[in-house]
Amino acid sequence: MTRAFAISLACSLSQLLQFQDTLNEPKPVRSLFQQLSNSSGFGVTSCSIMKQFDNENGHRGVVLQCENADDLICMFNVIRSGDILKVESRRRIAASYLVHCEFAIRVTEVVSCDIENVELTIKGEACEASKMFRKGIIQTVNLKPNLKFILEHPFDKLDQKRLDDQLALPSHEHPEVAVLVAGAGHANLCFVSSSYTLWKRTIRQEIPHKRKGFLAIHEFAMERFVNKVVNEVRRSVQWKDVKHFVIAGNPWLRQRILGALRQGNIVDKEDLKKIILVQASGGHRRALDELMEDPTVMQKFNEVTNVKPHRAVYGLTHTVFVKDVASTVLVSDALLRRSSSKVRDDILEIMRGSKKEEARHM
Repeated sequence: MTRAFAISLACSLSQLLQFQDTLNEPKPVRSLFQQLSNSSGFGVTSCSIMKQFDNENGHRGVVLQCENADDLICMFNVIRSGDILKVESRRRIAASYLVHCEFAIRVTEVVSCDIENVELTIKGEACEASKMFRKGIIQTVNLKPNLKFILEHPFDKLDQKRLDDQLALPSHEHPEVAVLVAGAGHANLCFVSSSYTLWKRTIRQEIPHKRKGFLAIHEFAMERFVNKVVNEVRRSVQWKDVKHFVIAGNPWLRQRILGALRQGNIVDKEDLKKIILVQASGGHRRALDELMEDPTVMQKFNEVTNVKPHRAVYGLTHTVFVKDVASTVLVSDALLRRSSSKVRDDILEIMRGSKKEEARHM
């Protein structure tokens, strides 16, 4: 029987280019990085699970405490809309004083994860009334290191795997793939694990344009920028733990950074074997997606839909019937995050069925 492309999505074809690998990872590790390491045990998190319990609604709860910014990134990947979050906090009742209180919210939005200020901002509705505020009022919670909190929601197998992969890792473990995306005056250093992408540092430097009579100023600014990048690599990258270090950028800039690493005695002959030079459009974070994307999948999909449109199947209902003959399954991260537990179970069942037939999950 002809193998079909199964697309487990409830959205339009125009959104396909935004789809990410999400079977067991909020951030994808595709093409290049799938070839770099087969390990699934990376991590830099030391977040501890203090206690696990089941409440009267049959939902599972965990008492957690984050210890650093990396742990907050893990929680950003675990917490989703509809979860119950119980936390202690201080609320300003008047302009003159703060009041310590305990409250629970039903999460409506995971707003942001601020690495520089080391806090995770979550917005939700108050689950019960108190002396301080009424039920249903919108509250914003900032999770910070060393703050205990309780997370309750109907954990399924995907949630359990994320907790095990992201929270039960020794603190001394280090990601095995480091990536530097660089452009003129702008660079980002990150670590790529099997569960998430950790953006470590952003480096910026004003670079004047090349003009007649100002070439010396341009070269001086570029030299300062390269030195900043090299110093950040020296501080952040543990070469004994990193298996591969990817330098992405235009040819002349990545060669210049590599030369500076050699001259500064930051890398030895063994470490040089770990460095991979690849092309990137710039130093912005979006450039990392360009490295991770596998263009052959979308090219083949477009070819099939143009020549044999009946081989492409859309939507959860139709995909169920072709999961046993599917060659590629595309699932969006947003679909898994926002769907109900029943829909998530159906999606995981489709993935398990297609995996038996050695289908690719994207």
